[in-house]
Amino acid sequence: MANEKDLYSFLAMCELFDEVREKCILASKEMIRLCEIDETSNTTETITKLADKRGQMIRFLEGLQIKVLDTSKSEWETQREQHICNQRIDHFNRGVIRWSLEMENLESLLQANLESLKKDTRAQLSSAFKNSKLHKGYDLNNIR
Repeated sequence: MANEKDLYSFLAMCELFDEVREKCILASKEMIRLCEIDETSNTTETITKLADKRGQMIRFLEGLQIKVLDTSKSEWETQREQHICNQRIDHFNRGVIRWSLEMENLESLLQANLESLKKDTRAQLSSAFKNSKLHKGYDLNNIR
C-alpha cells in the first residue's frame, strides 16, 4: 500500500516532468530561433549543443514518464490519495500528448529551417565556385 509520503514523491515526479518538458520545448524553440537568424558562424555549434541537451532531456523525460506511470498504478491507502493520483495522472497524460504534438511541430519546423540553411550554404558555395572559374586573372600580353 502506497502512503502519503509516496503520494508526495509521486506529485514531485509529476512536477519535475512538467518542468523538464517545458525546458525541452524552450530548447527546441531556441534552436529554431538560431536557425532563423543569419549569423551562421557559431550557430551550428550552439545548435549541436542544444540538440545534445534536448536529447538528454527527452531521455530523462521518458525515464521519468515510466516511473510516474508505475507509481500511479500503486494501491493507495485512502480514497483521497487515490483521487489526487487519478487527477494528476489525467493532467500528466494530457501534458504528454500536448508535449508530443508540440515537439513534433517544432522538430518539423527545425528540420525545414536546417534544410533551408543547407540549401543557402550549397547555393553560396556553388556561386563562389562559379565566380572563381569566371575570373581569368591577368592577360600578361595586354599589360600596358
